[in-house]
Amino acid sequence: MPAHWVNDAAVVTAVRGYAIPEFKAEASSPELMTAELNMHVDALEQMYAAEFAGNANILDDVNINASPQIIRRKIREFRVLARLCWKGKALEYWGNVVIGTHSRVYDTNGQLIGSAYPPATLHAQAYVHPSNQAAGAIQYPGYEDLLSVAQGWAQRRGEAPKYDKIDWKEAKYDGSAATLTQWEQTVNALAKAKNLPDNLPMLYKVQVVHGIAAQFTGLAADAWSKEANKPTQIHSNNGELGIVDWCRQRFLSHSYAQEKF
Repeated sequence: MPAHWVNDAAVVTAVRGYAIPEFKAEASSPELMTAELNMHVDALEQMYAAEFAGNANILDDVNINASPQIIRRKIREFRVLARLCWKGKALEYWGNVVIGTHSRVYDTNGQLIGSAYPPATLHAQAYVHPSNQAAGAIQYPGYEDLLSVAQGWAQRRGEAPKYDKIDWKEAKYDGSAATLTQWEQTVNALAKAKNLPDNLPMLYKVQVVHGIAAQFTGLAADAWSKEANKPTQIHSNNGELGIVDWCRQRFLSHSYAQEKF
C-alpha cells in the first residue's frame, strides 16, 4: 500500500470523511489548549492508521534518506490539513510564519527545534525541505510542534483589534502642557486594551489617528485643524509621525520638555 494519497482531492476527502477537528489556537485556558491539540492530533493519527493500516510510522517516515518526491507529497498532505482545519489565530500563524517569515521554533525547554516551514512529519525530523534546499538536511519542526507553537503565538497576540469599536472619549486633550503626559498615558492604555499594533495597518491609520484627534478641544483642536501633514500613527514608527509625538512637538515648551524628559 502506498504511504501517501494520490492527490490533494484524496487528502481533502479523507480529512472531511474522518471529521478532523478544527484547530483555532484560541482556547482560553491551558486545559482547553491541551484538549484542543490532543483531539486534533488523535483524530489525525486515527485517520492515518485507518487509511494506511500496517504502516505504524506513516506520520514520521520522512528522514534524510527520503526522496524529494516523497517529501513533497507528505508536505502536501499537511498543507491540505492546514487549509481545511486551521482557523482563526491558528490560520494567521500558518500564513504569517509557516508560509511567511519561517521564524525559529523552540520546545518547552527553550531548545531550538528548527525554522517553521510546512512540515513533512508529525514530529521534528531532519530532511531536505524543498522550500529551503540550500540548507541541506536539517531538522524541521513537526506538525504537532507547530500546533503547540501556534497556540503560544496566538496567546501573545491576543484578540484581533476591533477598529470600528474603539471609543477614544476618555482621551480628551485641550493642548495644555500640564495635561499632556496624562493624555498620553490614557491613549497608551486604550491602545493596549484594544490590542492595537505598534505599526497601524494602512487601512486603519486615518481611522485610528483621526479618532484620537476628534477628542481634541481648544488649542489642540485648533492646531490639528491647521496641520497640513497630519500624523499617521499613534507613536512615530518607521519614519511615520505619531500623533503623540506631534502633540509633544506642538504643546511642550523647550524648558518643559527638558524637565520632563
